[in-house]
Amino acid sequence: MGDAPSNDTFLGIIDYLTADARQSLADSICTLPGLGAGESAILAREAQQALRDNAERKLNRILLLELHAAKLSGQLSAADENGKFAQFLQLATQDAFKDTLRRRYPVLEARLQRALGQQSKAIVDLARRIVADRDALAALLNRPAGDLCGASLGRGDVHDGGQSVAQLTFEGGKVMYKPRSLRVDQALESFLHDLFQGAADRIRVPAALDRGAYGWTAFVEHRYCENQDELKTFYRNIGHWLAVLRLLGGTDVHHENLIACGPVPCVVDVESLFVPEPPPQASELGQAVDLADAMIRSSVLRTGLVPFRAPALGMDGVDISAIGALPGQQPKIRVPEIVNHGTSEARVGLVSIDLDMARNHPCESPDISRYWPDIVAGFQQLTGRFAALHRDGALAPKLSVFLGCRIRQILRPTQIYVEVMRMLWHPASLHDEPSAIERARDLLEKNSAASLVAPKEAAAIAAEIDDMRYGDVPVFANELDRAQLDEIFQAWQAMRLDLEELTIRGALVTAHLNTRLNDDKRVPYDLRPRDPSAQDLDRRRRAMAARTVQELLELSVRGNDGTVTWISPILGRAGWAMRSLQPNLYVGLSGVAVTLAAYQREMRAGRADEVAGVAEALDGVLKVLRSTE
Repeated sequence: MGDAPSNDTFLGIIDYLTADARQSLADSICTLPGLGAGESAILAREAQQALRDNAERKLNRILLLELHAAKLSGQLSAADENGKFAQFLQLATQDAFKDTLRRRYPVLEARLQRALGQQSKAIVDLARRIVADRDALAALLNRPAGDLCGASLGRGDVHDGGQSVAQLTFEGGKVMYKPRSLRVDQALESFLHDLFQGAADRIRVPAALDRGAYGWTAFVEHRYCENQDELKTFYRNIGHWLAVLRLLGGTDVHHENLIACGPVPCVVDVESLFVPEPPPQASELGQAVDLADAMIRSSVLRTGLVPFRAPALGMDGVDISAIGALPGQQPKIRVPEIVNHGTSEARVGLVSIDLDMARNHPCESPDISRYWPDIVAGFQQLTGRFAALHRDGALAPKLSVFLGCRIRQILRPTQIYVEVMRMLWHPASLHDEPSAIERARDLLEKNSAASLVAPKEAAAIAAEIDDMRYGDVPVFANELDRAQLDEIFQAWQAMRLDLEELTIRGALVTAHLNTRLNDDKRVPYDLRPRDPSAQDLDRRRRAMAARTVQELLELSVRGNDGTVTWISPILGRAGWAMRSLQPNLYVGLSGVAVTLAAYQREMRAGRADEVAGVAEALDGVLKVLRSTE
């Protein structure tokens, strides 16, 4: 949550304001039985840093405001800006400054204490769990864990009362701590093991140790593929993941949740399975357009695996998909950061940064266009196997292993919570909290009105705001029951396989096109014919044209009201993305109408082979275009 790195601008003040909380946390860790002196020192050091980072993100803007207030009021008399900043640091580490903060920001102290208190409790709980589960971790490490050698706390967002993921290094190796039930991880690995019958290079999730409210997973080391055979296997496995996630209603497998371990893509966070599809939404452009939009929302695009650029707050044009996020393709993002730090001219400025590269790619410079056939073949192969199991009545029973698992639903993009939380911790909000809460409520209600899945009940929105007031990103989760599982399974049965394959191919094409958007060299395509021949030109021309139109009609999306449209890569302000066709002439629905009308004319003149359904498709396209006008 909060602002970008502060360059430790106010580190001395942060340490002064959080000294009691950090010392209390260190004391709790150091007196905990079962930890060695070295282990306690490691955890205490990392825990204090985690609290310091948390407080820094919440206090930076307040301290900037107080710095400029002190300067304008004449409290800083040094000759230069660096000297004035040093004077402010001295003023802000005295008890009188705490009184000033209490007077100007009445809710700050209580909110900060609770946020740091929650985080401290979560870290102490982690320490106790290390002691309790040390012996059991041998099952993940294939050797005794031994002493704790290192820790990285506060990885990722903070949820559920200050809890967050942690990476721990023992003498026996590394493990990941996750403050949630890992029963769904174990269920998925069991499902995959049964499905692939021990294949060495199959898709995987990390081995997990579930402890109910929390759990441990094996650490997955990233490594590049060693040769072309491993790369082909990796991308075939991506197709397998698409098939599995489409069956299980999986979402949120973005670039940080997939790790390339040679030819094996390992998904390391699978808590968002069996997520119900968004409800239908009427566009008033015809049933075909509504159906196409619903297909996109329920297609493999929702998994997060395939390249997809969705306009998102603060991330417009950024592809965070598991096989996207390609080097050289990403636009820079603008984030707030303290500039002119160390002087009395310090302020918040927007700086452009590159999105951090994750460990999702199987090679240094991936070119997924070379492996499109492997991805699609993997999807077709495994989806075909699922279909065969379903015909035999064997697929549904395999899904029962997931019943009772904790399922997380992403009802709002995390970035929305980040921005609203940033507003709630703004100095003006801490000065007048009731007005800030009302602003937050209004923003979330407007988002709910525009969203198909965001919570709309006043009590749910109030709970979201309360979480953010104390630094938590809200989480929605439920226990998977039979009705929810059946809903997802029925949605899988209703999918159109041809359009799913088209969506996969189209999404991969968008990644290629987006790469070319950023390619200044503009290397031309090689359009030379491979086997030129002048024989039977008219017959070949007619056959190719008829086959093209036939495929176009087969891939159409049709409504019961006679409307017709298509799903295709569309160029928008954020780059290329899969959408239902827009009314454009050059790359849109109007161009399809012209094409169909021209082919119809050629058929009537005897210059083109007959293709059934052209007239009906043209009428359906025109209905959509008239509704658009």
